[in-house]
Amino acid sequence: MVVGYTALMAVSGGSSLLLGRLFDRYRFKLLIGLTLAAAPFAPLVFLGGYGVFWFLGSASIGFLYDRSIVWAITFCVVAQLAAIPLFIWVAARQPARAALLDTPAKENTP
Repeated sequence: MVVGYTALMAVSGGSSLLLGRLFDRYRFKLLIGLTLAAAPFAPLVFLGGYGVFWFLGSASIGFLYDRSIVWAITFCVVAQLAAIPLFIWVAARQPARAALLDTPAKENTP
């Protein structure tokens, strides 16, 4: 997991440097292009059903925040903790990494 996070941070840092350099050169043309490239994201998310839950969660947080910041924070913490059993359930159904990478050990013979 640490290796995955490290790789993601390296990609994020590298892409930030690249996009910063491209922005210095192309300015708002780059922003327009990236916006056009990202535009299909919303229909894919909302038509895929994920966006409905995203919207409901956001609306719930907004509703609670208007009434009590403590309730909004509580909702967020409880929702995140409630995801842990789902992650465990999904992880239990994944093939073991060791089995995927399992190779016979070499014998140390002189």
